[in-house]
Amino acid sequence: MQIGIIVPHLAPAQLSYLVTQQVNQGGRDYVIFQEHPYPPIQRVRTAVLPIYEITKFKGVLIGTDLSAAKYMVNLTAPSRKLFYPWHVEWMKHGNDYLSTVKTIMSPQLEVIARSQSYAEQIRIMNREPSAIIPDFNLGGFVRYCDEQEEVSRFINKDDVIPRVLHERKKYNGHLA
Repeated sequence: MQIGIIVPHLAPAQLSYLVTQQVNQGGRDYVIFQEHPYPPIQRVRTAVLPIYEITKFKGVLIGTDLSAAKYMVNLTAPSRKLFYPWHVEWMKHGNDYLSTVKTIMSPQLEVIARSQSYAEQIRIMNREPSAIIPDFNLGGFVRYCDEQEEVSRFINKDDVIPRVLHERKKYNGHLA
């Protein structure tokens, strides 16, 4: 699975540092897309491309700010679109509230929170986060995507659904 990450830039910032550190650990095929090209704060061991190169990207795409989320909603190629708001400052600005709500509520995006407090902020926008993954942990994103793919594979198999539902209904060894 190829993973693309949209960041505002790779200039000195906490997000830039965490993304670069996680990508440099390897393990997957990563691509970083920058909204505002800037020299990276440290050596990056993967492709770093400008945002306009994203139109043909077909893997899992992670957007880290509201402008990336708005951009992702209009893309057709990515297999999955994960919105991971690094900051929730967009909630404080009422300039484009309706556009913000429309983006957050888009069924094309899976919203993932950075922490429990961020999850609460996202719920204010009437959207339940799909998961909480702290501090841009790429391993957490990979596990989340793998789990979701496994569930979707089971949904298409009639013989597996009753067992999965049965396991979910168990309560202290008895059916609820």
